[in-house]
Amino acid sequence: MKKEKNSLIAACLSLLIGGLGQLYNGQFLKGILFLIFEFVTYKFGVDVGTQLAYVPNFLVSVVAALDAYLSAKPTNRKIPKPKQEKKSPRVKIY
Repeated sequence: MKKEKNSLIAACLSLLIGGLGQLYNGQFLKGILFLIFEFVTYKFGVDVGTQLAYVPNFLVSVVAALDAYLSAKPTNRKIPKPKQEKKSPRVKIY
């Protein structure tokens, strides 16, 4: 049975590296795309060499974190809840 995903953990993972929260949520294609964007914007920042060039990389991480946080709850809704046993009503007989 699948475990529910913690939306705060998903957001923190994506804030560290964009796409990790999506992978944690089980959204593999979206996670890979965010990882690619993260790499491309990081590479751009390294090539340009100024502090301002890292802003797109930071924005990708923030967007990925927000997406991971908001996506964790619908992902949890897809997980079936365990069925509870129906209790028969108790009848007192005197």
